[in-house]
Amino acid sequence: GRGGWTGSTGELVLTSEGTSAGTAYEVIVSVINPAGEQTSPEVNASGRVESGTHDSVIEGRRMSVPGTALAGVRNGSNPLETASARFETSAIGQSNPLTDASNVITVTIATSVDLVEGDVVTISGLDNAVGASTLTLSSVGNSGGDLFSDGSTQGTASYGGGVLRATVHTGQSVSALTEYAFSFEVRNPSSAQAGGGVEINATGSVSVATAAMAAPYSAALGVGNGSNVMYVVEPVFEVASIGQSTPVAGATNNLTVTLQTNCELPSGSTVTISGLTGTQTPDNGNLTVWSSGGAFG
Repeated sequence: GRGGWTGSTGELVLTSEGTSAGTAYEVIVSVINPAGEQTSPEVNASGRVESGTHDSVIEGRRMSVPGTALAGVRNGSNPLETASARFETSAIGQSNPLTDASNVITVTIATSVDLVEGDVVTISGLDNAVGASTLTLSSVGNSGGDLFSDGSTQGTASYGGGVLRATVHTGQSVSALTEYAFSFEVRNPSSAQAGGGVEINATGSVSVATAAMAAPYSAALGVGNGSNVMYVVEPVFEVASIGQSTPVAGATNNLTVTLQTNCELPSGSTVTISGLTGTQTPDNGNLTVWSSGGAFG
């Protein structure tokens, strides 16, 4: 069938082909939603009953609406209630800012609308991060890693050229206004870099415009702003000095080493001091050392 549509007034005129009293009929018409957000307007129905010279009038009546959520939008089932598809939360941080190091990147997202299976979340700007073509996603919040796949394997995402693509997996959905978090591991580049802005978007059943992801701007491993993704520094000794307690041949000699690095040295890290030749001290894998605060042992 056909109906008359006046877009400027939002009026649709339907012409009956003959209906029965007491029978409900359903009419479906497609329109293009407003470009921005809008609260559902009040919609009314009125009519006239074809009766020849003088028609009978059906008085206007406000139409009822479902009043339920749709696609994660409150009252989204109401006619012409629209919401902009956007990321309500998009944050990203890293565990390690040091060159060549393994680095766990954590992503937190929340969308204003639902994402359904097949929709793709793309994160770009992971400059020079080294990783396999498929990366494992670990769930950090609300089983975030399990929602996605590389297009086939649940709990993974595809990666290449500094771009991560996570596809909403079969049977999964990303609920609107719910924060999900997942992490994945890459290896940092071998050279220091400032790191650029990381961006995110989504495509598929909805289009979520590209937006900048929030950075933590906090320290990691003692490096200022080291939690910002792909901010990479080379670990160096800021101070490295050594002295002794006596120059007398054959005497017991306390060597004092002073070290300071531009980053933390987590437990298990090692420092090797070489060139201490000519001593009479035999090999000993358990040589006693004293250090301030028990920092080394």
